[in-house]
Amino acid sequence: LEQQLLAGIKEALIKKEFTAFFQPIYDTQKKVCAMEALGRWRRNNIFVMPDTFVPIMEKYGLIQKLDFLVLEKALFFLQTALQKHKKAVPVSVNISRNYLSDRSLAERICQTVDRYGISHHLIKFEITETAAGNDYSDIVKLVMQLQQKEFAVILDDCGSGYATPAAVIDTHFDMVKIDRAF
Repeated sequence: LEQQLLAGIKEALIKKEFTAFFQPIYDTQKKVCAMEALGRWRRNNIFVMPDTFVPIMEKYGLIQKLDFLVLEKALFFLQTALQKHKKAVPVSVNISRNYLSDRSLAERICQTVDRYGISHHLIKFEITETAAGNDYSDIVKLVMQLQQKEFAVILDDCGSGYATPAAVIDTHFDMVKIDRAF
């Protein structure tokens, strides 16, 4: 079953069946203040749940393709809004734990964003707390690199993983999102 799913994922990447959905984030005045771009897979007009495909993509090294696809969709979304003179709100995008140690990651992200001409303040990156349970030094380096390039970095699902309060504080995340199970 796993190999069939893997083959389906590879085919879906070629056929461009993955897309991004934009989930609005509201402020206390009930106004949209930000969005979160979420990777979704539509296969034969049926949505495949992320908990089905994300672990397989992580296991076989394909998750970076999805993360960058979602980033590009978010950038195109922002670019279109700005070209139409609409108000653009910040969009957050997930970064998988599987390639946080990639030393060129921050630079590749920056190049991708700059290619669209989007202000770095309009893109935020979310790292899950379970990712933070990996090598914390890699997380700290990446957070610092992204922040130096004026991107905000969010710790997602705090309370679901292994990060100690001291580690969360020492990493200097711009925002912390509490897990719903917390």
